[in-house]
Amino acid sequence: MTARGGDMPHANKTIYSIPAGEAFLDSLIAGLKKFAPNELQSVLILLPTRRACTALRDRFLQQQCVQGAMLLPAIRQLSAIDEDELILSANAELAEAMLAIPPAISPMRRRLLLTKLILSRKEPDVSHTQAFLLAGDLGHLLDQVLIENSDFKNLETLVDKELASHWQKIVKFLSIVTQAWPAILAQEGFIETVDRRKRLIELQIQHWQRNVPHHPVIAAGSTGSHPSTTDLLKTIAAMPKGAVILPGLDTALDEPSWEELGPSHPQYLLKKLLGHLNVERSDVLPWGHASHELAPRAQFLSQVMRPAEHSDNWEYLSKTYTDSAPWHGLQNLTADHEQDEALLAALMLRETLEHPAQTAALVTPDRSLAIRVATLLRRWNVAVDDSAGLPLSQTSLASYMMLLLQLPQQDLKPSDVMAFLKHPLTSLGLGREICLRLARELEATFFRQQICGAGIATWLRLLPREHSSAVLLQNISAKLAKLPDVYNSKPITDWLDVHLELATLWSKGPLWQGSEGEALSEYIDRLRAHSAGYECSFEDYAGIFSGGLRQETLRLHYGQHPRLHILGLIEARMLSFDHIILAGLNEGTWPETPLQDPWMAPFMREKFGLP
Repeated sequence: MTARGGDMPHANKTIYSIPAGEAFLDSLIAGLKKFAPNELQSVLILLPTRRACTALRDRFLQQQCVQGAMLLPAIRQLSAIDEDELILSANAELAEAMLAIPPAISPMRRRLLLTKLILSRKEPDVSHTQAFLLAGDLGHLLDQVLIENSDFKNLETLVDKELASHWQKIVKFLSIVTQAWPAILAQEGFIETVDRRKRLIELQIQHWQRNVPHHPVIAAGSTGSHPSTTDLLKTIAAMPKGAVILPGLDTALDEPSWEELGPSHPQYLLKKLLGHLNVERSDVLPWGHASHELAPRAQFLSQVMRPAEHSDNWEYLSKTYTDSAPWHGLQNLTADHEQDEALLAALMLRETLEHPAQTAALVTPDRSLAIRVATLLRRWNVAVDDSAGLPLSQTSLASYMMLLLQLPQQDLKPSDVMAFLKHPLTSLGLGREICLRLARELEATFFRQQICGAGIATWLRLLPREHSSAVLLQNISAKLAKLPDVYNSKPITDWLDVHLELATLWSKGPLWQGSEGEALSEYIDRLRAHSAGYECSFEDYAGIFSGGLRQETLRLHYGQHPRLHILGLIEARMLSFDHIILAGLNEGTWPETPLQDPWMAPFMREKFGLP
């Protein structure tokens, strides 16, 4: 690989790699004992994810249970700067600069402010709910621009005049938003979360450059996907006691093919990182001793992922790839349907529990498949540790809160009110058993017997007063009649009070219990705290409440099986298990089809310099 910027590559002594297929954390620990044998307790280890940090601590503790007591090294997430330590250890100038960094804006506050900004354009077809959803995508675009060290100065050049007027209108709107947004942030007294993180990393880099640590600093497992992270890795690599350990660098691929690697190749980020570090791939050192058991498979996969421009080299491959060496220990299963695939994965995870001390993990980017597998495992009373958590909107309490929001609507359908009446948390002050019995009677003797129209007022006119289940609709109607006019605009906090009052009045008991109750109450607190100055109708409030809730995640911190895991691709990269199941290997899922960005078409993103 040629050096960037015309500089000659330096003699590498600090860039290492752990081969793909090796147990990354175990190899990291083994190499640490040789890299810093007498000062292990003073080493600072930086890893890309919190899960990797937790797993490394567990690995150290497992080893020390056998070897005896020791002081663990400091283990931190690479992008999480310890602000207190930096302030205390930095000089007065850096400490002052750090204290001058404004706080980061809350994600909920930012989304609501962007929603108001979108609505201020007064587009006739954009409702509050649609604007709230668009604000989420707009926030993601703002983050990506900050991450890539770009700006919006050349927006007007993105779209040619002969292209659709739709994109021209969007670019014009983006230019207005991006001019107004910095002033809104300044008025609020905040900065973007990504911007704050970048500033902290820059100050950490300055501190380390002026005060080179005397203890070893190890950054392991990062591919340098963010420019600020890449700069931090370069600083660590320049330290006398620094080391950057790459995950699974492909050293077998020939140089012409390596030079052709594009953004879709899994080694592309490592190629970019080595160019930024000004290090040749051939000069990257091995970390520890690599086993040769999985070498044939790694070499084979390197050939499989060869760039299309050089796939003609397959003709000259050695016949050794036709024997069993690359496939030893691999099993391939093909399922006809998603449910069959989920059942196969669940059965293999469950089988692992029949072997004491063995561990297993399902690795997939397909969230629907992961949820199916977790649901199937619950049949055997096995709660699996899912790194992505459960969408909060799919919990029982959240569904109750969202079903309740539909009741004041004039076009309420029989299916909507029946879903609410049959919900396990609904009692309407009558008791759960009575409410469920009357709901079933209402459905069987009224909704299924005639065309009922829409809305509770319509049903009460059609339903005989002596009908025993009429009390359900009467209870709902009587309370809704006392509500403020749902079509008038009111502060979100007022609608929250109405919503919570109805939820408490019509529930069978206390709502805010357990993990889902705690998570939902925290979401409501954030919405209340950061919605100052935002007014809308009840219907718009319902769309905002539900739209935000669908972005929330419930993560359980206890009660999960310690030997079974469901992991995404990033979380799984550095972890190892006795059995690993790869699932969702379908076109469009893995690799994933890029999501459509409502703000920029793919050709615009490429022209703008975004991934």
